[in-house]
Amino acid sequence: MQLASCLSSSAMIDLVTDLLSLLQEAVTAPRLDFLVPSLNDEDYLAWPGWTKEQFDDTYHVISSHLRSSSNHHIRNTLAMFWIKLKTNLSFRQIGSMFNVPGNGEDRRKRAADVFDN
Repeated sequence: MQLASCLSSSAMIDLVTDLLSLLQEAVTAPRLDFLVPSLNDEDYLAWPGWTKEQFDDTYHVISSHLRSSSNHHIRNTLAMFWIKLKTNLSFRQIGSMFNVPGNGEDRRKRAADVFDN
C-alpha cells in the first residue's frame, strides 16, 4: 500500500533543508552560552555563581581588558573563567560544555587559554 503525500516536492525539499539547517545549528551551537538572553538568574547562580546583573556589571568593567577569539566570545570567556573557579571542572569538561571545537585535548587547551587572557 502506497500513501500519497499532500506536500509538493519543493515543499518537501524545503522542509528537509530546514531540518538539516537546524541539526547543523544544534551540533555547532554551544551547549552553554552566556550570549543567550534566555539565561536567567538561576542559571547564572548555578554556573558562575553570580546573578545576571552582577555578571553583566563585571563583564562591562573588564571586557575591554579581555580578547575575543574565534573559539569564544568575551562574555563566554568570562563565564568559563568563573565556572572553572567555582566548580573546579576540568578544562576538557568546560570545553565540552561550551562546545569548543576539536577533540578532547584541543578542547582542554582552548578552554585553558581563557586563563591566558
